[in-house]
Amino acid sequence: MKRFLTSILLFSILITFGSKEVRAYSINGSNSLHTFLMPVDTLKPKVNTLGVDSMNVPCKNEYWDPPVSLEDNANTDMEMRPFLVVGNTLPLNSNGKPFCDKAGFFKAFYIVRDLSSNV
Repeated sequence: MKRFLTSILLFSILITFGSKEVRAYSINGSNSLHTFLMPVDTLKPKVNTLGVDSMNVPCKNEYWDPPVSLEDNANTDMEMRPFLVVGNTLPLNSNGKPFCDKAGFFKAFYIVRDLSSNV
């Protein structure tokens, strides 16, 4: 039972790091070699805007990014947050923030990378 739990714990840790193949010795003293073949993550992550598909920003007001969630088959939202890039085509005000100074259509875009480098 202890060996089984050790293998499960090791397997859980390896899934987190996204390894493709890992060989590890058992720590129960039997010196048995375990090989874990991990599925390759080839699916691209997805960015979901939460409740906002389009928005109107009044002239002379700053733009704010709507909240988003990051979805992937192998990585969590929190794991991918450092790799989230948010941008838009609005001009910047003197404080460096996106600002609506004229009427028009502008785009916001989101790019995210998961831990397997799928974009």
